[in-house]
Amino acid sequence: MLATLRDESFAEPLRAAAQAGRLMPWTTALTAAAVETCGHLGWRASAKGHQSELLPVSRGEYLALDVMAFAPGENRWQFPLAVMELENQRREDFIAYSLWKLLISDGKETQPTCMGIGVGGDLSVRMLL
Repeated sequence: MLATLRDESFAEPLRAAAQAGRLMPWTTALTAAAVETCGHLGWRASAKGHQSELLPVSRGEYLALDVMAFAPGENRWQFPLAVMELENQRREDFIAYSLWKLLISDGKETQPTCMGIGVGGDLSVRMLL
């Protein structure tokens, strides 16, 4: 993820949104970076604005989780390889809520990799892996 965020095509929109204090463009840019990172790992991601055809029901977001990544393959129900929450609210309660969603989705059978990304008061990125 950090390598993707260093790429200027992803870094510049994030920087511009952060400097302007615009949360929605920041989240859109960070979502694109997360989806791109999943692609580099050989995973197929689903997120708002990045609809997946991998599962039998095609969606952008599944279960109100910001990004889900799946192994490529046939169109069937499968457990995600990774689940990500990209929180753009500055309040600790909202960031904690996103972490709570990730912890609940981390089932013992599936062991998905959970990553939470929240913003600080200056829109700095905080990652919880």
